[in-house]
Order: sequence, then C-alpha cells, then structure tokens
Amino acid sequence: MGININNKIDAFCNTYYDRKVQKVHEKWESETERMANDEIRRPKKWDDSCGLTLSEEGIRLSNQRSEPLAGIYWNTASFSYHGEIQNVSEDPFEVEQVHRWAVFDDYLECSGFFEGMDAASRNELAMTMDSMLVFDYGWGEYRDTGIGIGELGIRGRFLDSYEAEAAMESSIAGLEFFSEKYLSGECKEGFDALIDRYHNKTKDLLQGYRSYQERLFDSASAHKETLISEDEMRRYGASEAQVRQRRYGLILAEVKHTQAETNSYRNMLKQIFSGMGKDNQAEKMAQAVECMVKYATGNSADPNVANYVRGSSKDVFDHMQASWNRLLEWSPKGKQEKV
Repeated sequence: MGININNKIDAFCNTYYDRKVQKVHEKWESETERMANDEIRRPKKWDDSCGLTLSEEGIRLSNQRSEPLAGIYWNTASFSYHGEIQNVSEDPFEVEQVHRWAVFDDYLECSGFFEGMDAASRNELAMTMDSMLVFDYGWGEYRDTGIGIGELGIRGRFLDSYEAEAAMESSIAGLEFFSEKYLSGECKEGFDALIDRYHNKTKDLLQGYRSYQERLFDSASAHKETLISEDEMRRYGASEAQVRQRRYGLILAEVKHTQAETNSYRNMLKQIFSGMGKDNQAEKMAQAVECMVKYATGNSADPNVANYVRGSSKDVFDHMQASWNRLLEWSPKGKQEKV
C-alpha cells in the first residue's frame, strides 16, 4: 500500500469527527425548519416526534420572542454540542464505538461509491454491516480504568471472549468480501486500509478481554471453597439452567490460553470465514462453531461442556449467519460498476 493511500486515510481519519458534527448540525437545522411553523406555538406538546412538553410559562416566554421555539431549541442544542468538541480522538473507531460501519460508510460517501445508488440499498447495506461489526460498549474505558462494566458485542448481544474472537474474524471477512466484490483502484486501497485499522483496534480491545459474566466466574473460580453446593442452589430456588450455567462457567474459567493459541484460533477462523459463499454458508458456520468449542473448552473430552458452549453461543452464530445471508444477497441497486 502506497504512502499516498496512508496519507489519504490519515487525513480522512483526522477530519472524521468534523464531518460527523457537520452532519448532526445539518440534521438539526432541517428539524428546526420543519418545526418552525404556527403549530409549534400551540400550548401542548411542542413536537410529537420528540415528546418534549413546554409549560405555560415556556409558551408565554416564547411568544414574547421574535424567533420560534424551534430557534430556541436550535441555539441551545448547537451551543451544547459545540461545548463537547474538546480533546476528540483522531481515531474514528474511538468516535464510533458502537456504530463502527459509520466510518466505512463515510469513507464510501467521500469516495463517491454511493453516487447513483438508491437510498434503500445504502440503508440495507448499513444495517447489514453494522450488525456484523464488533462494537465496544465501554470496555475500552473499563479496561483502562478498572471502573464500571464494559463489554464487547455485536448488535443485540454482549460477547464472551471466545465469541468475540469469532465475531471479529467474521466481520473482517465480511468487510474483505465487500471490498473484493464492489470496490477497485484507490477506493479499494483506502477501504482496505480502514479494514486494517478496524482490525488492529478490535485486536487491541480483545487483548485481555473478559466479558462481565466471565469475570464473575473468574472470581468465583478463585474462591471455590466459599461457594454453596448445587443442591443448596436448588434448595434456594435456582433453576436447573442456573445450576448448569454455574457448573460449566466455573469449568470454562479454568481454561487459559497462550497468545500463540489465540493466534492459531484466529487463523483457523480466518480460513473458515474467508471462504464463505452462498453454497457453503451452513457448512462454514458449523466449522466455525466447532473451532470455537475446541478453543473455549481447551479441547475438553467432556461432551457436556462442549454442548454447553454450543448451546450458549447458538444465538451469536445465528446472528452472524443472518448477517452473512444479507451480505451475500445484497446488491447496489442503481450502480452499474465498481468504484
């Protein structure tokens, strides 16, 4: 990858937040124009879409002003938002800790990829890829400070460490599939550079990552002598599912991995997901599940432990497979060639 591409991506990343702020302001301006009409002065809910209610005093004060209530909202919101623009990270994946696809979407917009594409196709792509990428729900802050509860996840689900590794490799393969199929030239080079940055950012977050549930079982495993028995759990009203969860959670907490083992796990997942296609998707997902089971259980010979991991992670792989289904079926309606 040439130095010019790296410089281009550096410039893109350094200005990402400014573009994001501009888009937010443009959206707010559009909303205030929509609300700036006679109905806004009625003495009830200010605007049904935002659910804000003004008091009679607020209505009276507004009627004494030369600007509508929407203008008051805009000036206040604009002031508040500008007040936050301090010490902003130049890493767009720090800015977009949850909606990671927004970074790639912005790059594609700047590169002209969406020109001629209908809005429905763009929205469908965003929903598909946003559901596939791993997000950081406060884990970075938790890891750095040790304060609070942080997790990594995919849309709708927090992830245990071995699940997060699989989700990361699936998302990288999905991004690379998109790049190979739809992009070319300098646009593709820049997009691939962003993939590398997303990959490196996620690998950094995964360094030492343990979900909140894993951390609970790690702590319990270190103090097994203080735990009540399974029979006592039942007497106190615990369900069989809760008993099984503690039993196998404690077993999995004993499994430790070297960095070499983790790297090997990632490489195997990469090989599996990179060959994903319409005809072999179910087979590839089944291979990924078994790869994860072996890693999570430390190659345990106990089928009950393996079955527990398969069952508890089923929704994660169902989610990944659904995302891959949408990606493999997606097409850029309105566009005729690569960018």
